[in-house]
Order: sequence, then C-alpha cells, then structure tokens
Amino acid sequence: MNLTTYEGADAFLRETQDVIEEREAENNLMLGLCLKMAWSSKEIKPVPYFATAKQNDDLLVAAIMTPPHKLIVCSDTAARVEVFELLTADLLANGFACSRCHREICCRKCLCQGLGGGCR
Repeated sequence: MNLTTYEGADAFLRETQDVIEEREAENNLMLGLCLKMAWSSKEIKPVPYFATAKQNDDLLVAAIMTPPHKLIVCSDTAARVEVFELLTADLLANGFACSRCHREICCRKCLCQGLGGGCR
C-alpha cells in the first residue's frame, strides 16, 4: 500500500477526479473544494493537505484537509484500518493536529472515530 501526498489540488485531481466523479453525490464537497482550489490563483493558507492511498493501481482512499476543518475522505471500498493509520501518521508528521483534541500525538480513539473525530 502506498500513500502519496500532493502539492496542490490540480495534481490531486489528475489522480482522483474520475473516481471522485463516479460517486459525485457523495463526494461533492471534496470535488467542489478541489476544483475551486485548482482554478484559483490565490495562495491558500494554511496549506491544504491532499493524499491518496493506493494498492497496486487501485485507489483505496482519497483525502483532503483544509485546516482548521476536518479531513474529508473518499473511498468506495471498506477501507482497512491500515489506510487510516497511514493517513494519521502522515498528517501528524506534517504538523497537522487532531481537530478535536488539538494534540499533535493523538490517540487511536480519534483514528477509530474517523480522523479528527473524537478524543473524549
């Protein structure tokens, strides 16, 4: 399984747009945000996070985060916990904190409740 991060929405969309559009009703927030960012010439601060997880050539998960908002995930498969562990580790390694507890090192409970979901 490979996790790839992208510098911008345009590169992310080149890899994911066809898959996202297949289920546009479910993924319209992600698609709309990415299209707007790709078309905009403005620099976006804080820098958004764009990532995909693939196994072989199959897209398992596409994810974006526009801080301070939560992670948005697109997956048409029952994504395994390992995929979300990879995403969580990468987010934390790049300085993104849990949107709920604001800790840089977050507990597995947040992971299990959907990345940014919920330390209590």
